[in-house]
Order: sequence, then C-alpha cells, then structure tokens
Amino acid sequence: MNIETAVNAYMALIQRKTIEHYAKLGGIRPDIYSIEPGRKFLKVVQSGEWNRNVHAFIDKSTGALYKPASWKAPVKDARYNLLTDLPLLEQKFDPYGGYLYKGASK
Repeated sequence: MNIETAVNAYMALIQRKTIEHYAKLGGIRPDIYSIEPGRKFLKVVQSGEWNRNVHAFIDKSTGALYKPASWKAPVKDARYNLLTDLPLLEQKFDPYGGYLYKGASK
C-alpha cells in the first residue's frame, strides 16, 4: 500500500466512524474531515458546526500519524503509521482524538 492509498483509507475510516458515533447520539450532525497539504505534513482538519481544529498530522513521506501540538505543528513522536496500523486504528478510533494520546496508541 502506498501513502496516498493509506491516507484515503484513513480519511474514509474516520468519516465512517464519526458518522456511526454521532448516529448513536441521536442524529447530531457529525463533523467533517478534510486534508490541508503542507510542506512536510498533511493536516487533517475537523470541521464542526461551530468550530474548526486540527485532528491529526500525517507525514507525507512516511505515513506516520501524529497528534497535533498546535494548529501548525505535530507532537515530536508519531503515534501510528498509516502503512501498517490501519487495522489497529479501526479498533481504537474515536472522533475526539483520544486514540492519539501516548497511552492509547498501540
């Protein structure tokens, strides 16, 4: 699997899991995820009815997935790799980003 395919699979996963999560809450409108390309990272942006924030960063060359430290930068160490950890993300994903915290990964 190449990085572009892995990123597309990750985006499909988070959109599907978010819709499933909000359906359980009684039909609240789910957030929408999009990609904003940068020099080194792809920024996964989560847009809700009233807010817009960075959900994660993806390294364009390695497929490493990072928790955001700020709007412009990720934390220093990767939490997952999209090329190898998509099945694990399928189990751990939550729309609030809890799966990206250090203790929650792997």
